[in-house]
Amino acid sequence: PKNVFQGKAGLITAFHSGRYNPELLTPGLGKHFEAINLSFKLYPCCRFCHGHIDAALAIAKEHDIQAEEIESISASVNREPHIMFEPLDVKRNPRTLVHAQFSIPYTTAVALIRRKVTFDDFTTEAIRDPVVIAVANKGSPVLDLSLGVHDPAPAVLEVKTRRGTFTKRIEHPLGHPLNPISDEGLAKKFRDCAAHSVKPPSESRLAELIGTVAKLESLADVRELTDLLS
Repeated sequence: PKNVFQGKAGLITAFHSGRYNPELLTPGLGKHFEAINLSFKLYPCCRFCHGHIDAALAIAKEHDIQAEEIESISASVNREPHIMFEPLDVKRNPRTLVHAQFSIPYTTAVALIRRKVTFDDFTTEAIRDPVVIAVANKGSPVLDLSLGVHDPAPAVLEVKTRRGTFTKRIEHPLGHPLNPISDEGLAKKFRDCAAHSVKPPSESRLAELIGTVAKLESLADVRELTDLLS
C-alpha cells in the first residue's frame, strides 16, 4: 500500500501515535538491510514463551525429566503481572487455544513432557491432556527485575524434581539473530506448517520448495518459486 507507513491507518500511526523521527529510518538506505536482524518463531505460540520453552526442552533432554517426578516449576519474568501468567488459573488450565498459546505454564509443560512444541500441541484435545495440565499447574512466575525491560527478556527456568533441582538460563530464544536457527531447523518448521495447510504439499514438492528457497538469490525468475506454491 502506498501509505503503509504514514497513512491514517499506517504503521507509524498505529504503533507510534504518529510521532517519529524520519531521519532514523533513512541512514544507510539501500546499503544496510535490517531484514537480516529478523527473528524466526520456531514454536506456534507467543514469542514471550519461547525462551522458557527452550529452557524446558534443554532441561528435559539433559536430565530425562518425567512428569511424575516434577514437584514445581519456576519461571523468571521481568514484569509483574506478566501476561503469560495472568490470570494464573487460566494460564495453567487453558480453556481455549489462544489461552494455551499465551501461557508459559502450558507451553513449558508441553516442552518438558512431549519434548517438542508444534501445531499438534495446540488443538482442543491437546490442551486437555491431563498429564500436561497437571504439570502446567505446578508452574509459577518469579519476578526478576535484573532481567531488564527489553523483550524478549532472558529466560530462567527452574524445575524442582524428586531427584533435585535443575535450572537453565536462555539469553536469546532460538531463532533470534544472536541465537540463529540452522537452515535444517527452518526446513523442519516449514514442513510442520505445510503439513497443517488446507492442501498439504507432497513430500517431493516440499523438497523442491526448500531447495528452491536455498538458492533464491540465484534464481533467474522468481516465478520458479511462486509456481511451486500454486
